[in-house]
Amino acid sequence: MFSIPLRLSRTLLALLSAAALGACSDASLLATHSPMHPDTNAAVTLRARSTGTVDRITLSYEVYTLSTGGGGVHVQTLTTPLAAVKTCDPAGNVANLDCSHTIAGGFPANRLIRFVAQAWDGNGKSRTESYSFAAGAYPWPNDAIPIRVSGDTVNHMDLVFIPDTDISVANFRNGLAGVIENRYFGYDTYLGNDTIMWRTLYNFYYSGVQGNYEELCSFTAPANLATLQAVGDSIAILHSTNLRDCKSGGMFSSEIDYDKTLVHETGHALFNLKDEYCCDSSYSQQACVPNLYASLAACQADAPNLSLPASACTQLSKGGTTINFWRIDSAATADGCIMGPAQHEAGSDHREADRRRILWRWGKCLGGQCFTTPECP
Repeated sequence: MFSIPLRLSRTLLALLSAAALGACSDASLLATHSPMHPDTNAAVTLRARSTGTVDRITLSYEVYTLSTGGGGVHVQTLTTPLAAVKTCDPAGNVANLDCSHTIAGGFPANRLIRFVAQAWDGNGKSRTESYSFAAGAYPWPNDAIPIRVSGDTVNHMDLVFIPDTDISVANFRNGLAGVIENRYFGYDTYLGNDTIMWRTLYNFYYSGVQGNYEELCSFTAPANLATLQAVGDSIAILHSTNLRDCKSGGMFSSEIDYDKTLVHETGHALFNLKDEYCCDSSYSQQACVPNLYASLAACQADAPNLSLPASACTQLSKGGTTINFWRIDSAATADGCIMGPAQHEAGSDHREADRRRILWRWGKCLGGQCFTTPECP
């Protein structure tokens, strides 16, 4: 669908190596849990689904107790070592396997759970997914509370969700599974595919301390913003009201139940993707790996790097109004770019130039330089 310029090839190879996680297996794997942050001693279900040629799935977890040490240091102590709690092993190989295990009594307060799912294919090759989530009352409620954390913040995309004042904290918490699994994971740039589990490059957290978003681009930060920003690369205020959303500084807003806005605004926040529609946004061409161009010549010069013809360059326009910026990503309403005028169409997604920039950002993160300044070499 798109090609990577030679200057990015080493980055891409590093990305594939770090994110594949058993990519040679013929069995895909998706691990999930619910609820995203189970209450103290409340039931929690661990689940893994696999497709392809599947022999078996194993679900395991380990438990850490969270406490505060001297000087306020946060301490994690392993209290239950990693152990398998469920193996789903049908007779022979199957095309689809759904394996789940419910811990009826849940976990006490102040716990962190590391969930490990592993799937084997018919050739004995395996694929593994692992992440951590909070369980029980969290001892540091002003902190970013982990709900799906795959690795260190230094080489991951870290997103923190907070509730708007137009949604109750309870409804917000109940909606977090849908935000991650039904909205973000509805796009392969977040979920991944049978070869690469892109989702392992993101960390998700939340805070119950409310903020507020009002049109146009007016944010009221939560009282614990500084603490959240120590972890999050971006803070997302999720609301229930139908508003025109925005990204400003390290914060963005979105409806909690609408994927097109969520993915569009996250594109700004994590990847510095530019709007590709006309005519009432802020426009500029990135210094490197652009998805928007300040001249037709710049767009046409970059087209071969994306395996696209120069004729794919299109000036931003709406009705009879044009501005002096050009896009190259698909604009047809049936399958258009989620950063462009077809954002709200059912088939919109990240297209060629968007995807190239996303890969570039991932490569920087894997080198521990997600958001270094200046961004370009």
